[in-house]
Amino acid sequence: MDLQKKPFLILKLKSIIQSQKHQSVFLRDLEKEVGFLQKWNFMSVIEKYPSIFRVGGGNSSTPPFVTSTEKAEKIAREEAEAKELMDPILVKNLRKMLMLSVDCRVPLEMIESIENELGLPQDFKNSLIPKYPDFFQ
Repeated sequence: MDLQKKPFLILKLKSIIQSQKHQSVFLRDLEKEVGFLQKWNFMSVIEKYPSIFRVGGGNSSTPPFVTSTEKAEKIAREEAEAKELMDPILVKNLRKMLMLSVDCRVPLEMIESIENELGLPQDFKNSLIPKYPDFFQ
């Protein structure tokens, strides 16, 4: 597994776990989420990073499942708080960019092409713009 795939797999598994109701996913259900072949890549990531992922269950009453460790959950909460604190700064930067245009309009395609430079999240169209209808249409 090359270096580019490891962070992607870690982040993907983290998002799968966080999307579950009980913040854990059964290993048998992981195959349904990512496919049979990718499941083995995720299994190697789970084994390689015990400080991020914890495997539980596996006895006769409950099947094995994977969940985030306390440390990883704490970091995820801090990350969410930091993203929340960044919203006003990102909105301010977007508004400044809009003021540079003649009619205060910029196509979303242009913003998407420089979203990394602006520090915008990848889902800014769904997460950031609807939060501030006074500034963006």
